[in-house]
Amino acid sequence: MTFDNVCTRYLVFLAVLFEEVAFCLPQIGSSKPTDISATWARYLKEPLGGPSPLGLNTKRDKLYEMVSSKAAARLKEIDPNEKPEHTTAMAIENAQKACAALVTAINPQQTGVQLLLYFDEAHPLTTIYLPGTSQPHYYALRHTFTNLTNIFVIFLSTTSALSKLATPATRHPSTRVTGGNATLRAPFAEFTLQL
Repeated sequence: MTFDNVCTRYLVFLAVLFEEVAFCLPQIGSSKPTDISATWARYLKEPLGGPSPLGLNTKRDKLYEMVSSKAAARLKEIDPNEKPEHTTAMAIENAQKACAALVTAINPQQTGVQLLLYFDEAHPLTTIYLPGTSQPHYYALRHTFTNLTNIFVIFLSTTSALSKLATPATRHPSTRVTGGNATLRAPFAEFTLQL
């Protein structure tokens, strides 16, 4: 699997995630942008009500299962004879449209960043490598987000190995980092306490 293949898979998953969340938003009760975050968190923790044959207990479980299965179905629809560049370009376009639709569903005024997406305990993402390379899938996931706007992504980790989550200095786009002037790998902040 190539770097572009991994990026395409992430883009397809994110497009479906954004679509499903936009679909669920009317069900959470609050349409005020300032309340959506807390209301959404409560909604995801709600039990499904009744036993589930798949072992799904909460609406979060159900959402993840639905997004995973729909993303897998979309990935199967990709023509293997299609040029990878075209497949990736289509995945980028679909993810951008889905992200924009979700941002509009959250707040039609769309001023600034409207969507915060975080990955808790992100350090395991650095241990799965692309075949035949020294690049973890984590780099592909980070690269994926360069194609999306109005979104702020945070990778959280309790590990102290920040260097595994940062772009190597030699490949970093910041002169401050490549010039050796940065004492902490940008854009990371290290807290000595649990938040």
